[in-house]
Amino acid sequence: MWWDAGNYGPFPILNDASFSTDSACVLADHIFIFISGLGLLCFDGGDGQTWKRVLGLSEVVCGLAKPFLAELNGRVAIIWLDKDDEEVEADFSKLCLCLISISVKGGFVRGTQEKVEVVDLVPRSYDIYKCIEVLSEPESTTASTSS
Repeated sequence: MWWDAGNYGPFPILNDASFSTDSACVLADHIFIFISGLGLLCFDGGDGQTWKRVLGLSEVVCGLAKPFLAELNGRVAIIWLDKDDEEVEADFSKLCLCLISISVKGGFVRGTQEKVEVVDLVPRSYDIYKCIEVLSEPESTTASTSS
């Protein structure tokens, strides 16, 4: 586990007026972000700022991410963004701060209004294949949230 539920490190829970306070916030054990053009990135949690690219876009689309994600234990948050490289680069530090606090009920990452998938892989009650299909089409508006 990369984070202890009681220790948010350098990141405060983002709680500004633009978000409903009745949404439950959780800290995921593993956070991945899918960006069209870049593929699947993994937040390593070491220094609170570092991301590692784990799978390219073509690898995600052809299904190599399925067994990779299925091997993880704990709560996995998969955030998908439909942004080009320049947009991501310009907003990257702000994005890192926003990804720590996840609104499960609303299905959004606090501070970004981007869709998020929260997947609990332990009971395997969530269809990881369906999740990857959604990730493969970031322009889709059909992403859902599982608590």
